Amino acid sequence: MILDNFSKLLTKIVRPLKTVILLPFIFFAGCDEEAKPSDNLVENYSHWDGPWITFGQCDGSTASININFIQGTKSSATIHFGETDPPSDSFTNPELSFFHTFRFDNLVSGQQYFYSVDFPEGTVTDSFIAPNCSNSIKFAVLGDMQPDSETTLASAILMAEAIEFENPDFFIQLGDLVYRGTDADFWHDSLTALKISAGAVPLRAVCGNHDKQYDGGDNWRMMMPHDWNPAGLEKHCYYYTDTVSNVRFIFMDTTCEDNGPGSDQILWLEEVLSSNTSQWTFVFLHDSLLSSGMENIPWHNTSVLIPIFDRYGVDGVFYGHDHMYEHYEFTYGSNGFVFDPDHIWEHSPVHYWLTGGGGAALESEWGIARRDTFSYSRRLYEAATGLEVKRDYTTRPWNTDNFITDAPADFSPSSPVYFHDPDVELYQDESAFFGLDYGVNSLHYIMVEVAGDTCTVTVKYPDGTTVSAPENRRIQTWTLTKSLK
Repeated sequence: MILDNFSKLLTKIVRPLKTVILLPFIFFAGCDEEAKPSDNLVENYSHWDGPWITFGQCDGSTASININFIQGTKSSATIHFGETDPPSDSFTNPELSFFHTFRFDNLVSGQQYFYSVDFPEGTVTDSFIAPNCSNSIKFAVLGDMQPDSETTLASAILMAEAIEFENPDFFIQLGDLVYRGTDADFWHDSLTALKISAGAVPLRAVCGNHDKQYDGGDNWRMMMPHDWNPAGLEKHCYYYTDTVSNVRFIFMDTTCEDNGPGSDQILWLEEVLSSNTSQWTFVFLHDSLLSSGMENIPWHNTSVLIPIFDRYGVDGVFYGHDHMYEHYEFTYGSNGFVFDPDHIWEHSPVHYWLTGGGGAALESEWGIARRDTFSYSRRLYEAATGLEVKRDYTTRPWNTDNFITDAPADFSPSSPVYFHDPDVELYQDESAFFGLDYGVNSLHYIMVEVAGDTCTVTVKYPDGTTVSAPENRRIQTWTLTKSLK
């Protein structure tokens, strides 16, 4: 059979939010009647959650951020904000709303700012350091969280605590933040975990299928205010870009229905990449591109995006969806095959990090060790001749005999920490084609530090130790070097 996409045994879910009122230096956002979706969860919200900080844009040596919270009553809101503790200035949004967001622009990079919000249980106080927009940067990447049980909520909290401990300049959540975006209780669970890290560390978010399902992501978009590309909003397609120091960050929405060649988002992506002059380029999205998990390799995305990332010299791609970890290093065309005979250009290596272990039920619960063995084919082209060829592959269940013997129970609450080491056993033939390095069924996060010509990427377990294969093989850390363009 010709396989263009694998389907997971079960799918994942989501809900809506939004709007803006501009004021000097700061703006407020609530939920007005025109912007409010028909099934807007904030009309029925009964919890007091937050605050959490979302990262807006860098502008030279200054940054913009939003401080967000959601109330259990529909009312106005006041925030206290400033460079001193306690904060010296107060800002009020008079609009009667459950959700409120306050935006602050022209914040000095590296400066600490304090804020407080009055909740019925008491005043919530915290501080953050404005993201570094012009020097060395450190950021974290966290995959699917979507707490839907006591166990997954505990895992999401564990991962949020790990991010807080690392104290990066900001962190990126790769989608499926919430289990169902149209359910207030699921939002309450997600925000209970998220505010642990995002109360003090600015967040940038990617939209996942659970975040978007049922309402097109309207709630999620309101809860995660970013400077979206306006061309995608009418189609509920949430993508954006920013340059921080010498790094171009590109945030895609692979849950869009129109995401193929010639679509608005793909044209935007190619325009951003073709005009990019940053020293480093990273792309962040939700759906798995390369994976031996249950969602596996969605060919409709993989066949479009991998050639683009190769052609424009992207350094690394981070994605989730499959709730596990894998790393691939792949130079498109280097193994003699391309997806299209016209893809003749100078190829370059790209790192692909599947990082879906942010707290959600891990891939072992979705069936990677129970699935049937099956075979499939791909139609590819010989790079040298342009001739079409058929390549056959087989996918097998993960072997439950291959696990990390001394891993703490909270690394993988429902099963041992199974690993995928191609030197020990290959579970999917096509993984070798795409340059699989190593994989593990465990909670984890990724730390990235960029300083001039050097970029260090390290994958970590929840306790901060570096992920590796047994006997300290295949240590999951890399130091990349690259001269300025």
